[in-house]
Amino acid sequence: MARIGEVAYLKVVAVNTTGAFLDWGQPKDVLLPFAEQRFRPEVGKRVLVMLYEDAQGRPVASMRLDRFLADEAPDMTPGDRVALVIAERTDLGFKAVVDHRYWGLLYADDIIHPPRRGQRLTGYIKRVREDGRLDLAMLPPG
Repeated sequence: MARIGEVAYLKVVAVNTTGAFLDWGQPKDVLLPFAEQRFRPEVGKRVLVMLYEDAQGRPVASMRLDRFLADEAPDMTPGDRVALVIAERTDLGFKAVVDHRYWGLLYADDIIHPPRRGQRLTGYIKRVREDGRLDLAMLPPG
C-alpha cells in the first residue's frame, strides 16, 4: 500500500493517548504521533501523510508534509512524466505532490476530470516557473 519515503492517503484505524494509528498495508499499523498531526483525525477517516523512519529506525507518519517536500524543483524539465498525489483543492486548482519530493500545482483549466484528495495520477510537468515551482498538466505536452 505505502512505503517509507512516500506520501500516502491512509485510513485511521485507532486513536489513543500516543497518537493515531494508520493502516499502511503492513502487519503492524504505523503511528501518527500527536506532534506530527495538523488536526485530530477520527477513526475511519483518511489522512494524507508522509511515511519516514524516526531516529530509532521505526516507521512513522507525518501530516506535516512541508517538512519533507520542496517548493522548488531544479531537476525537473517541462514534459517530464511524473507521479502525482492530489493533496488539496486551492483557488487556482489542486495542489499535488510530485514524485513524493516536490509540491506542484494542477490548474483548474488543465483538469480533464476532477481528482479526489489522495488520488494517485500520472501527470506531466507543464512548466517550471522562474521561482522553481512546478505547474502540472494531466495530459502530455503537444
